[in-house]
Amino acid sequence: MRRARTSPPILFADYGVNMVSSGIVVTKDLMTGNPDLIRRFMAATTQSVEAAEKAPAEATAAVLAALPKAGKPDTLQEGFERTIPLYRTEETKAERPFHVTDANMAETVKLLVDYGGVSADTAADPKAFYTNEFLPK
Repeated sequence: MRRARTSPPILFADYGVNMVSSGIVVTKDLMTGNPDLIRRFMAATTQSVEAAEKAPAEATAAVLAALPKAGKPDTLQEGFERTIPLYRTEETKAERPFHVTDANMAETVKLLVDYGGVSADTAADPKAFYTNEFLPK
């Protein structure tokens, strides 16, 4: 596949903006009412990301097989290659995708308080915004 030359991405983290930016959002009712569903969903989602990490060309082909109008193959593959490294931070580089640390979330909440209009009261408990409980081991 011929690939166009593109400029390297400008990462917010290069300028001190380190935020958790990818995640799965569920209601508290679903967390308490059907935790097994969340565990199974997170297992499948994690396996999908890991498969795309190992084989971005095959992931691209799978997306296009399911959604033929999803885009151009080289653009989709470049998207996989550029975004997959963003699933981990320095603190979570040894973890599977979607793992978040207290420090990651505390920094995210602080940025949301400082610049996103989120109430300063929320910074007291960053754990209220996430859990790793449903991630596969």
